[in-house]
Amino acid sequence: MKRAMALVLPIILAAGIIALTLRRVQAEQGFLPLYVTVLHAAMAVLYLLWMLAETRISTSDAVEKGLSSDRWTRELYAFGQAATVFSALWFDPAWPDPGMHHAIGMSLFLGGIGFRLRAVSSLGRHYSHIVRRVEGHRVIDSGPYRFVRHPAYAGMIAAHLGVVVYYSSAPALCFLVLALVPSIILRIRVEELMLFEIDGYDAYAAGRNRLVPGVW
Repeated sequence: MKRAMALVLPIILAAGIIALTLRRVQAEQGFLPLYVTVLHAAMAVLYLLWMLAETRISTSDAVEKGLSSDRWTRELYAFGQAATVFSALWFDPAWPDPGMHHAIGMSLFLGGIGFRLRAVSSLGRHYSHIVRRVEGHRVIDSGPYRFVRHPAYAGMIAAHLGVVVYYSSAPALCFLVLALVPSIILRIRVEELMLFEIDGYDAYAAGRNRLVPGVW
């Protein structure tokens, strides 16, 4: 049952992305160059592939035993993510014509995904979508963890900022700032209640900010 439930939100998000991308492509057909349609399709496919990789982790988490509570932060996080993406695809763009915002947005999107996946790879078996401790849990300070304490979340924010810029969507920016980012901050607070119980995390945290070096 837990494994099935772990698939519900990704399926809803994937279906929404496909439907809204098709809607946008159809609405813009004949008004914008063909390469913009190709870019929209590429954006959707890349996001779906990223989701597939994340879903594999979620379904693995669902069969773990003795997991600690997320305090509903995972659900808030999922809502913020979906609201940002859906609003970017649904509302008309501020800059409808092809421009640098497409290149900048795509670059931010890919860079954020790359940074997040590198962070996931650095954690290895310690990484989870659920707040939990595993046997032999230890502090990781390699890869992106050399720079910030929560690079996977930093990558998530950067990727969705890329979505906002690519689609030049003011409503999506509002959902990013008012829903996704606050849900991530709340989740970090919950995670760190557990992380500071790990030997050496105090010293590791003292020299690194959570998401942005020199800021927070």
